[in-house]
Amino acid sequence: MDQNRESKRNKDKNYFRQLFPTETKQYIRAVKNKVDGIEGRNSFIYDEYPDQIQLERLLEEVLKTVPYESRIPRESQKQILRILMYDEIYERRNR
Repeated sequence: MDQNRESKRNKDKNYFRQLFPTETKQYIRAVKNKVDGIEGRNSFIYDEYPDQIQLERLLEEVLKTVPYESRIPRESQKQILRILMYDEIYERRNR
């Protein structure tokens, strides 16, 4: 992807992310922090098919860092975090 197209893509992504609800922005930060902690050349996130058990463990670790919001059921929080985590891993794998 050429640099201008990549720049536009990042600009669009940042614009739409700033429209996310406050809780979702907090979830993104929690996901990024946790993935930062495991990222490295030999990290399982770069395996051709990352292990689902390791992904679930990572998700549980992220979930522990996010405060429980009584207006958002915990299972819903978990599903939102799962989507954000998979997206974050996908982005890092495709840099």
